[in-house]
Amino acid sequence: MLSPVEAREAVHVLALQKLQPIADESRLILKGGVNLRLFFSSIRYSGDMDLDGDPDASLAIRTAINEIFTDRAVATTLRDLGLRGLDPGEGPNKGY
Repeated sequence: MLSPVEAREAVHVLALQKLQPIADESRLILKGGVNLRLFFSSIRYSGDMDLDGDPDASLAIRTAINEIFTDRAVATTLRDLGLRGLDPGEGPNKGY
């Protein structure tokens, strides 16, 4: 069983894998603690994932994020990790 931190980080990694196909075209940028922890081995922990991107790609980014939570492959992977019932919530999506 994953700890709460491990579970959150597993979701972050799965989300980033699903967002990768649109990353270049939308100039998607991962910022903050998740970036520091996953890519620079920082001890800093962040509960949320800060993304920035081209304002013109906002809809594509939102669509890709929403699809993560309906994707069967993602659901299977999460279930295999012991995670169920994730709710993306509304989030503080700035939309600009």
